[in-house]
Amino acid sequence: MDEAQQLRSFNLVYDMCYALATDKKFDNLLSVYALDPPTCQFLTELKPHMADNVTMLGAILQRLIMDRVEAQMPLAHAIEDVAQWHAALVSGK
Repeated sequence: MDEAQQLRSFNLVYDMCYALATDKKFDNLLSVYALDPPTCQFLTELKPHMADNVTMLGAILQRLIMDRVEAQMPLAHAIEDVAQWHAALVSGK
């Protein structure tokens, strides 16, 4: 597996963990890859093994949100702020 394939695989698994940690429906994630059955099978088989990672990512995101709330930021704004922070982080910006 070359470096580009490793990065695509990592991003795919991370996207699944993020979706599950933010209470998105797994079937909605799979629908994005409906035309790629091997990817759907890979994610379906990997999902149970990622449960601890999903839990940890969810806890990290919740802590980041609560840090902002405790600093007097309204909850809705804190959620949006963390979502924007996360998007910038994963995009490398």
